[in-house]
Amino acid sequence: VLPPDSLKALPRMLSADEQRYLIWLTQARYEGWGAVVDLGCWLGSSSACLAEGLARSGKQGLVHSFDLFRWDSSYMERDSDLRLADGEDFMPEFLRLTQAWKARIRAQQVDLFNYQWNDGPIEILFVDAAKTWGLTNAILRSFGPHVVPGRTRVVFQDYRYPQTMWLPL
Repeated sequence: VLPPDSLKALPRMLSADEQRYLIWLTQARYEGWGAVVDLGCWLGSSSACLAEGLARSGKQGLVHSFDLFRWDSSYMERDSDLRLADGEDFMPEFLRLTQAWKARIRAQQVDLFNYQWNDGPIEILFVDAAKTWGLTNAILRSFGPHVVPGRTRVVFQDYRYPQTMWLPL
């Protein structure tokens, strides 16, 4: 599965292999019985990859993309040319960058500590927001009840990093 040049050009913190995996995941494994959820979508690379796979599959589907959309230059500037003040809203930039997939993406600016998912079962849950123990627990409280045992595919993007040692647990 090769990403189109438009996807390769997006600012991202994902590797090329991760991009290919997300496209494949929704193209080859999405069945349509539940939602596709992207937590911590940043500037849209993961959302666009998931949406690209949905489009390639020919199936109906929507990527529910969640982020706080607040700039933090301490780590965001190294992967983007965008220069914003700390705390500035970057959702307009997300919307601009994901314009080609806008029919397949529903972006929502939320604080995941205080959010409750109520849109039915989740078929694919891509989590790139579990950066602290507390936030991981908030995500599990909100989205966990909608995960279907034996059917939902859950992907923790930071699973292998020592900075998020709680994910394997």
